[in-house]
Amino acid sequence: MKPKTYRLYYDSNCPLCVAYTALFVKWRILPANGRLAFSEIASEKTQVLDINRARNEIALVELGERQVFYGVDSLIELLNSRLPFVKPVARFFPLYFLLKQLYAFISYNRKVIAGDAICSGNTCTPDFNAFYRWVFIVMAIAACSFITTTYLMVFTKGEHQALFTKILFGWISFSLIMQIGLKYRTSGKHQCLHFLGNLWAVLLWGNLILLLPILLNVLGCATNALFLAVYLLLTLLYTIRLYCKRCHVINTLNEKGYPL
Repeated sequence: MKPKTYRLYYDSNCPLCVAYTALFVKWRILPANGRLAFSEIASEKTQVLDINRARNEIALVELGERQVFYGVDSLIELLNSRLPFVKPVARFFPLYFLLKQLYAFISYNRKVIAGDAICSGNTCTPDFNAFYRWVFIVMAIAACSFITTTYLMVFTKGEHQALFTKILFGWISFSLIMQIGLKYRTSGKHQCLHFLGNLWAVLLWGNLILLLPILLNVLGCATNALFLAVYLLLTLLYTIRLYCKRCHVINTLNEKGYPL
């Protein structure tokens, strides 16, 4: 039987999409020319793709029979071409349902997880989904609260932890109220949630960086107060820089009229 050949259409403006499709090529699940940027779909004039669906779910075309797969089914089909047990296992309903939800969660939030990109031509911006955006925001708040509290426990050795926590979250809450109020007044609910998702994504990335000294402390490595203070300061500076960069990109996309 002649082996199947595939072409994957991915969002070239999404670092997550670029990274994992590159792994497919590296692991020879796809040939070097087996992936094509979404922005190049028009030049191919393909008639088999649902373009709107492909913005939300990565599309895979089996070139022989021109069969199209989307989202989780695309990934299952690709992996199954090398590991034949993948499809029967992944298609088990409870697991398949969870995979679909996880994929939707990542896909609808990929522009806030990885950050928007200033691009031209055809964009692969997914539809706005308020449910998955709120799920991301709530999960980011929970993760940031846990990591920050744990770091402060290590940093203060339990002393004045409550005070530090109140000051930190008081500042974050004040900033959120001011920024969200401004965004809602000038842009509306949709833009406000997009901004809020980006803000908590930035805070989440900053908190994930704080896991290193926490891990060192758990392993019993020496982490003095000066190291923790400097590390925290550098993390805050990086977070502020990332926040400013994202605000610049969002404002630029707004001015150019691109969907968010």
